[in-house]
Amino acid sequence: MSREGKRIPNDQVLIMRGLRAHFEFNDQDITSIFSHFLRSLNHREVGYAISRHGRYQDVEGVSSQDASENFLRKYGRVIRATIFSDCLNTSRKERLLYEAVEQIICAVSFYNNPIISARAESFFVHAVIAWTKLLQAHYVARKVEPIYENGRWWDIKELTRRGDCPLEAAVKENIKLISDIRDMIEHRVGDAIGTSLHQYVQACALNFSNFIEKKFGVLWSVQHELSFSIQFYKLTIAQASNRHNAVPCDVEAKCLEVGRSVSDDIYNDPAFAFRVYVIPKTTNNPKVADQAVHYRAIGSNAEMAVRDVERLKISRKSVIQILKNEYGKATFNISAFERLARENDLRNINKGFCTKIENNIYWYKDKIVPEFVRLMI
Repeated sequence: MSREGKRIPNDQVLIMRGLRAHFEFNDQDITSIFSHFLRSLNHREVGYAISRHGRYQDVEGVSSQDASENFLRKYGRVIRATIFSDCLNTSRKERLLYEAVEQIICAVSFYNNPIISARAESFFVHAVIAWTKLLQAHYVARKVEPIYENGRWWDIKELTRRGDCPLEAAVKENIKLISDIRDMIEHRVGDAIGTSLHQYVQACALNFSNFIEKKFGVLWSVQHELSFSIQFYKLTIAQASNRHNAVPCDVEAKCLEVGRSVSDDIYNDPAFAFRVYVIPKTTNNPKVADQAVHYRAIGSNAEMAVRDVERLKISRKSVIQILKNEYGKATFNISAFERLARENDLRNINKGFCTKIENNIYWYKDKIVPEFVRLMI
């Protein structure tokens, strides 16, 4: 079979040098990356290219770290294709990583598909499988057998509650919520979740991308596979509110339960729920004119101009505790709460002080607390 010419193209020479400079790849590693069935590179030729000897003396420069990283991310697809084809023997760790990546790609593909009504449900199912495989790969890499005595592999609950779990607290809470909702999906028939829990979905996907690249290198990166979905209608506050109100009651109750059980630091951590404001962008600066929108985190200056679309809901007990501890209403109790609520019709949902979820009343903190303070003056 005919082979390509011996000389290595200049753009590939720069990438080779970048892999050496930024990632400390040796000549043998680089030779294996750039050789394939249709082109067998000589180890000596690669050494000349990297060290600027022989015919490569006139090739100046080295690829940047960003360019080298992007190359490795794309090359990761070649590795995954090799594992999928079963052309070569692969380790258990590599097989688990491949399955994890395939599952998270499935999850994102389902979620970004506007034709599928059960988008979030499909994401939760595949995302839990993806995290399970990824954490199993982590333990296999550490020479720990993630297998129960009965031969079953550890499930996501066991993997995340272990003391040596490598995940941060906010990431584990996000996975716990995703897993709990996945379990609810298996045993319920009701309204579709749609995109109403996008903040948890986006956090889950980004957490996966960050963890796999941090633990296993850019060759396993999925950054090129993940993206925001495109829509045909404008982003508006009203639209966001409608999406939030569409959450099925049992699912929203679970989100409230988990939200109350975690600390404020975890609740506000983007790794638990990726909450941002999306602001249409106008600019006269040609350097940034190609960006369609600004993304601003909750708590930034943008919060002064954009209304929060996910208002904090609290229980009656929490309302009483806040009034006692923060407003000095030491004698305020359940009887006083019920009397004021009844006299002022505060349980009328149309007044905007509360909402009803699974026959339970939850109070909007930003409205009910100031209202009680006003009534007790």
